[in-house]
Amino acid sequence: MKWFADESVEMPVVDALRAEGHDVVAVSEVSPSIRDEDVLLDATRRGRVLIANDKDFGQLVFSRGLSAAGVVLLRLSNPDAVAKAERLTDLLPAILGKVRGHFVVVGDATIRIRPLGLS
Repeated sequence: MKWFADESVEMPVVDALRAEGHDVVAVSEVSPSIRDEDVLLDATRRGRVLIANDKDFGQLVFSRGLSAAGVVLLRLSNPDAVAKAERLTDLLPAILGKVRGHFVVVGDATIRIRPLGLS
């Protein structure tokens, strides 16, 4: 899977995805401090699924109608980056085929998947 990691996503999460064989572009490595709108636009242009900790992306996609290839929002109570990485990599096999074209919210014990309504 091709991912685009928002700057809010900790490097241990990025490293864990890469260790699993995923192609990850990290905003912190290529364009630090860009606005959320530009992060989403860049991810979409590249055809990459955005992964973020920032719930503002839900507003950009659903309220403002911005396009996205897919979004995975990490909403975990444990702020530890290694724990986040473990949660994400543990559930990836179950959700991998469902992230493109969807807004996926990963919680501590739940996963919510909502279509983006892409044309």
